[in-house]
Amino acid sequence: MSVCIFGADCHIRRSAWAGSGIDGDSHHSFTQVIDLTIKHEAPLLLGGDIFDSKKPEAEDVEFVRRQLDRLADRKLPVYFWQGNHEHDDRSSWLSAVHSWPTHVHEREFEPCGKLRFYGLDWLPGGAIRERLGSLPETDVLCYHGSCKELMNDRSGSRSSFSLAEVPCCYSLLGDYHATVELAYTPSGETAPCGRAYSPGSMHMTEIGELEDKYVYLLKEEGGGLNHSRLRLNTRPVYRFRLEDEAALKDFLTHKLAFVDEQLASRVKKLPEGLHRPLLRVVYSEEIPEAYSRIEVACKGKYHLFPKGLAAETRSREVIAAAEKLASGGLAAAIAGYTAPQSVKDDITTLLDAEDPSGAIDELCRRFLVCQGQR
Repeated sequence: MSVCIFGADCHIRRSAWAGSGIDGDSHHSFTQVIDLTIKHEAPLLLGGDIFDSKKPEAEDVEFVRRQLDRLADRKLPVYFWQGNHEHDDRSSWLSAVHSWPTHVHEREFEPCGKLRFYGLDWLPGGAIRERLGSLPETDVLCYHGSCKELMNDRSGSRSSFSLAEVPCCYSLLGDYHATVELAYTPSGETAPCGRAYSPGSMHMTEIGELEDKYVYLLKEEGGGLNHSRLRLNTRPVYRFRLEDEAALKDFLTHKLAFVDEQLASRVKKLPEGLHRPLLRVVYSEEIPEAYSRIEVACKGKYHLFPKGLAAETRSREVIAAAEKLASGGLAAAIAGYTAPQSVKDDITTLLDAEDPSGAIDELCRRFLVCQGQR
């Protein structure tokens, strides 16, 4: 076969939001991935953190077994490597659940044309760096772990390896919960001929995540690996930032009504358990009784995630983001590849961002991707 489906970070658990009453998201997303695999009649690659825990609930085990039955009945191969959430040195949960999937840790396999894929389970600490130094000759590295380029981590303190240490032309990476493609220069090469693919998580597990979720359709063409994103239908998310009394009144009288109007069409293809949306409301603590007014208006209708910000906190966030922007030279980088209107849009995004530092990181990743496409 010359195509395959690649997804990661399923985090299968009836409720991946502990104690929140938000459940069913992981089951719905994983079912869609199985549907897409069957639709494209392709092998499925699962890049770790398939289960959310080393001790999954019986309900989740039974659910995964039934979904894998669907692929086994159609003889569609399943290949997987373990992530840190379910990692076990002695065996693997997915192998225990079903005999059909193939565990590819330290194994070469060919799911997509003639390209050689090599799998590695998550490795603790800096062990992945040693392992990359002894990797057999291969075309595609399959691993669960965030490289410093994805984390925008120049110091390496939050990540265990760099893409510059990877000796092959393609990397399929789990662990990072956003969908990103990055160009890189493989070890031993002098040009950025490598490409890394992070599909991101299949559903949100915290309110700070991006709500758009995807898996990849990978295709071998001319000895290389091309991709397209396949979007998953997930629970609706709405985000609001309220700076003053006028903004709060508008939110209570108009914005919530707008949400209710939109929901009717957005939830048509979702199971009933996912109809209740997530609502992130960041508000100024200078607004009188803001929290209680928001809570009363939203109670029972939305999964509410309020966050109050004091004036000095908001100022510190903006200052910190500006300093980060200046120190990284990102403003010039943005201007270097976008049209003037896009620069204005990016600035507006930064000003409106709930997490200014995270917004800076995302702009930096976009720049790196654009550089790789030139």
